[in-house]
This record gives sequence, structure tokens and C-alpha cells, in this order.
Amino acid sequence: MAVTWDTLTAPAGRLDIAVLFPADYAADEGEDRLTGYIADGVAEVGDSLTGDEADAAVAKWAYYRAYLAKYELELSKAAQKSLTDQGSASKLEKQITGWKELADALLAEFEGLLPPDDVVTGAPPTTTSTPIVYVW
Repeated sequence: MAVTWDTLTAPAGRLDIAVLFPADYAADEGEDRLTGYIADGVAEVGDSLTGDEADAAVAKWAYYRAYLAKYELELSKAAQKSLTDQGSASKLEKQITGWKELADALLAEFEGLLPPDDVVTGAPPTTTSTPIVYVW
């Protein structure tokens, strides 16, 4: 199974574009956004994983990117707003940082799925020192 927009969004997946990115949802651009995140995930995974493992890693990457984008979006908005004769609204810091915590957890899960970096094995290369004599 390949990771697609449909596998990441509700009801099959955990993302609700109308909640995360209302402007994208209204403009029908949510699919483009997630398709880009999926393509990034495929590039990040490369040849290090195959099959279901690769799909799981790509999905984690796309979720990570979506939650990180939501966090950045929330950072760009005012924490408080007040409209004359209409009341006011404010966000707690935890409401903003919660998105970053979700993104960080998904990044850690993604990194946990990847194989460890190639480690150079064997004896270290030998070196020799040659004294240099300067003559003036």
C-alpha cells in the first residue's frame, strides 16, 4: 500500500484538514499540501526501507510535517484578539506548543523506523609521521 492523501486524512488517517488548515480546506488545497509532504517523506526514506516499513516511515514524516506546519501557522497568529462589540478570544501557550510536541513525537517515531547510520567497521587506517626539517 502506498501512502496517499486518503490514507492520511480522516476517517482513514489522523489528519483533519478542515481543522489543521482551514484556509487550505476552503480552497481545496489540502490535498496538494499533503501530497508535497508525502513526496518529501519518500525522499527522506530513500532506499533505506521498503514495503510496509517505508510506507509507515513516509506516513510518519507527512504527519510530522503537517503538525510542524500547524505549529508554525499558530505562531504566526496573534495569541489574543479583540473585536469591538463582538468579544475577545485568546490562546494558551499550551494550545500552540501542543502542535510542536506532536510534531516532535512524530519525528522521533520516524527516526526510530530508519535503520541506524552506516558505521565504519574494521581497523582504523594506519598513519605514519614523517619529521620535517627546515633549513634556513
